[in-house]
Amino acid sequence: MFRHFGRHWGKSQAAAEKLFSARIRGNVGATIPVKIGLTLRNGSPASNATASLALAPVINGLPGSYQPATSKGGANADSLFRSTNDGEYLYNLDTSALAPGTWSLQIKLDDGSEFYEQFTLR
Repeated sequence: MFRHFGRHWGKSQAAAEKLFSARIRGNVGATIPVKIGLTLRNGSPASNATASLALAPVINGLPGSYQPATSKGGANADSLFRSTNDGEYLYNLDTSALAPGTWSLQIKLDDGSEFYEQFTLR
């Protein structure tokens, strides 16, 4: 899963731009790599951003309470994405403690912006 978000430093909201959206399906216990790209208003990569990941089960079409995500093997500390290069960030989501069904991801950026994506586990 890859998302690209335009980032407006100093603003309360960031503009989101979908570059690629794949229907993510996986099996419980699989590691799902969640990748995002962040750019500044001028289009240059945002290399010093902080982004966190939380998830919630989707019940009757609505997300439940969001909880901090857990990474596989502790690859991501404190539910934070890690920078991989030039504005790209990665989170290795551990699904071993999740139930089958639809889940909602919540990505929070340090400027207060929030973005959401759903995925399905079998």
